[in-house]
Amino acid sequence: MDGIDVHFGETKLGREKEFLRNYFVGNAVTYSPLGKYDLVICLSTLEHAGINGYIVKDFIAEQNSLFKKLIDASKRFIYVTFPYASTPSLQEGQCVNMTRDRLDTFWKAIPPTADEIDLRFYFNEAIHVVSGWTEIPQDIADKVEYDPAEGCRCVCILKVIL
Repeated sequence: MDGIDVHFGETKLGREKEFLRNYFVGNAVTYSPLGKYDLVICLSTLEHAGINGYIVKDFIAEQNSLFKKLIDASKRFIYVTFPYASTPSLQEGQCVNMTRDRLDTFWKAIPPTADEIDLRFYFNEAIHVVSGWTEIPQDIADKVEYDPAEGCRCVCILKVIL
């Protein structure tokens, strides 16, 4: 298993060292040695590309490029999670909620030959808790508003099988 992170060096790794064959420090969008993997996982990271750890002028284009890179790096399975809300929000450069428009942009990057695309949304009344997440339909997720005081209460999980 390989890992890549834009701003954590080898000295910042904890137990991850036990699981990783290789660990790269760099921007996955521009990191050229990335090969093809059976499984590509991007958990609550996509929304930070271009605004946290490194800043680019057009962070939306950077996030779109990262999503495309995830697809290009996968031989078969891709799992991506990100916060989801009705309107985008940028909170001190830390987080951007993906919206329906952003999701539609990602959707277009998925090859038409994909065997399966599974899109799910989960909502939690409480903030920053592990339990209590309930699956909700997209039309309900599209109406969840982001409140900085409450944090992210809706997440999207996208599974693609190529």
